[in-house]
Amino acid sequence: MSAPAKREGAPMSYSIGRRLSLRLALLTMAIVGFIFWCTWNAVADQHRSKNEREMDFRSGVIVKMLTATAAAGDENAIREKIESYAAMRDGTRLEVKRADGSFVYRDPDIAAHAMSKHLRSSRFAIDAPRIAGGKLDAAFSVDFAEDAKIGDQWAAVLAAATLASGALVALGAWWQVRRELRPLHELARRRLYYRHFERL
Repeated sequence: MSAPAKREGAPMSYSIGRRLSLRLALLTMAIVGFIFWCTWNAVADQHRSKNEREMDFRSGVIVKMLTATAAAGDENAIREKIESYAAMRDGTRLEVKRADGSFVYRDPDIAAHAMSKHLRSSRFAIDAPRIAGGKLDAAFSVDFAEDAKIGDQWAAVLAAATLASGALVALGAWWQVRRELRPLHELARRRLYYRHFERL
């Protein structure tokens, strides 16, 4: 009796199925990843524009407040006015200097600002006729780290969605290919079966 014939048809078809599934998954990941990358860039641009608008608005409020107060008040009036706005400046830092560089007002140092990569600062000069030197130099800083953190979370979600879509497509393609090749598997099995008995 001769040795049983090797089953050559099924492994080949399974190999074809795996290759097709892998290629389709990679193609899907590339397409979805590109779409998500474009989406993320658009979202990041919107975040940057939003931060710039917010920075301009907050700086404008500070400039108007200091200008109006310095035009008619002394240093005490300026400090009182700044302190009255403290609740509205939560998480920000303001420094106001005389013309000689000495401080009229200075917020405490914020540790998070020193380590932040998303700190934005604005500097401006204010006419102050009642202050020695006739002007004030101000520096206003805002940390947008929380907005950046939200952006990083969205980037992680988009990356996970890209990988998940590729995995789902690979699984679905593998199942569909196996289903479509089932008749071929059966035909190959019968052929090998008859060939085996012909050799007996």
